Amino acid sequence: MKTHNLYILIFLILATSCKQGLDVKFRTIFKKSTVNQAVSENKFLNKKESNGSFSHFGDFIGTITPTKVSVVFNALKFLDSDTDDWPGTTIELIDNHLSHDDTLRYADFTNGNSIELKPTMYGNTTNEGWFVNKDVVLKYLIISPRLFVFDFNLPEQYNSVQIINDHSGIDNYPPSEGFGFPPGFNDFTVRNGNKLTCISQFFLQHEYLGASNSPAEFIFGGTDSCYIVKHDNIPDWEKCGMIQKMNSRCVARSGNYISPILTEPLPGITKTITTTISFNSNDIIEVYAGRDNVPYTYDDIFAFPPKFWDRFKVEITQN
Repeated sequence: MKTHNLYILIFLILATSCKQGLDVKFRTIFKKSTVNQAVSENKFLNKKESNGSFSHFGDFIGTITPTKVSVVFNALKFLDSDTDDWPGTTIELIDNHLSHDDTLRYADFTNGNSIELKPTMYGNTTNEGWFVNKDVVLKYLIISPRLFVFDFNLPEQYNSVQIINDHSGIDNYPPSEGFGFPPGFNDFTVRNGNKLTCISQFFLQHEYLGASNSPAEFIFGGTDSCYIVKHDNIPDWEKCGMIQKMNSRCVARSGNYISPILTEPLPGITKTITTTISFNSNDIIEVYAGRDNVPYTYDDIFAFPPKFWDRFKVEITQN
């Protein structure tokens, strides 16, 4: 993704100082693809341009680009460990020491916000604050959202149509595991006129036969492909220590990440490690005609395309 096609939405400076002039700063930049204003409002593709991703949700109607995407994180961290050396070294940019409602967990992928955090680094580190190994490969990046919230505008064909929150296949509704409702929510969606504000489970409930079965974490690195790993069916070749210890029902894996090799900073010289995370939300909402296969009716299905988490792109530089 080219730089001129991106704009910086969120800028976080995460700094930790080590003794005797050893100074390391962690900087995280969140980006989003440039979205044309007309596309932001809504964009329905002709069937000639796209057939949609699913064949069992009724006829494909079109796609919508959200006007706002925001996240409340459970965790955002790097790991250098496989199963044979768990837990290895971990750098936690956002971790459990923050309360669930702490504003430092909040990221606005649309309008931008700026926060400062001091990352927690533990595992194979020295008293000077660096790693035992001078050169360390950060093999994995874990993005764990507590809430993934999307705002979008419904096409005018839904002016008098009540969109349903279909909870078929969910035994523990309202959900109690892995996510909760934001303030003002008592369901997956809140509607104001034709503006819909939704948590991500609204789009995932159909594909995963219940929102509680959808992936709770995204783990990048250690693979060259994109797939789901379930807690009761972890393949032997899956080496990420975090997956072997996971409590979530399933996690999403992505190879859309190049593991950086961190090198030890020189005394007296500030070392800056920059993580750039972008998320492409263009046309991410796909709309289908539902069970009655009649478009613009109450049972229309709004879904994410398969492997939507691979729309994250992660790059790391250091100087």
